[in-house]
Amino acid sequence: MKKILTAWLLGIPALLSAQHSLQSGLNMFRAGDELIKQQVGYKDPGLAGAGVLWDFSRLETVNEEYALAYSTSDDSLITGTEHLTRYHYALQNDSLLLWGFNNQTTRLQHVQPELLLKFPVNYGDTVKTHYYAHGKYSNRLEMDVLGTIETGADAYGTMVLPGNDTLQQVLRTHTVKQMVEDIRPINDSYYDKLKSPPVISPDSIDQRLESDSVLFVVETFRWYEKGCRYPVFETVRSWEQRRTDSESDSNSESESEFLSTAFFYPPQAQKPNKTIKNK
Repeated sequence: MKKILTAWLLGIPALLSAQHSLQSGLNMFRAGDELIKQQVGYKDPGLAGAGVLWDFSRLETVNEEYALAYSTSDDSLITGTEHLTRYHYALQNDSLLLWGFNNQTTRLQHVQPELLLKFPVNYGDTVKTHYYAHGKYSNRLEMDVLGTIETGADAYGTMVLPGNDTLQQVLRTHTVKQMVEDIRPINDSYYDKLKSPPVISPDSIDQRLESDSVLFVVETFRWYEKGCRYPVFETVRSWEQRRTDSESDSNSESESEFLSTAFFYPPQAQKPNKTIKNK
């Protein structure tokens, strides 16, 4: 029994060394970085847990040059620009927050931001917050978006890449974002909320998520290799969940998928003096 216990204890350092943590100084977006990632076909994210093997050696390329760039502005936010959309982030007390986004048709500003990550991120960590955003669509419709976002580091292990390159120290995060929307023609309330934004309590947001007939869900997995600032791989899937009241089944639900895609960030492109350009 003593030999078994000793062997088990000796194995713990090796197990722990196979994972790493995300740090704000090493994994926070950096202004001036420009990346070219590859959009690929959706890939099943696979298992959660310790010592997982993910085989991503075969990927179907959709877009070989999907550009992503980061910059700063006078308000000290870091802006990530991709697919004609600008996302506005800030790092506050080791919390990575999303404060809104805008493109040619939509502008949303968060009154209560989304907490994306709380550094450092270690295997097993989970954070969940409520958020509320207000904005407009096409200068005609007022939008209120509220919900929850939960992120956990749910797995670590080894990843096989195209060309059979193998990454030994990979940490995966899993994010689930739930939201409901209110959309109406722009009227005086839109401008009133710009001047004096309301604060919505977590209980009120939870009640809306439980009672609304239409719920939107976005699920994102990201894989990080030790030594790379940005993810190596990312999957995104979103769907609409509809609830219907019926006498036969009061909890009847149906789902309609909007999007399922994935992105590959070649790790060699994240090394110094490669395709990441830091101005």
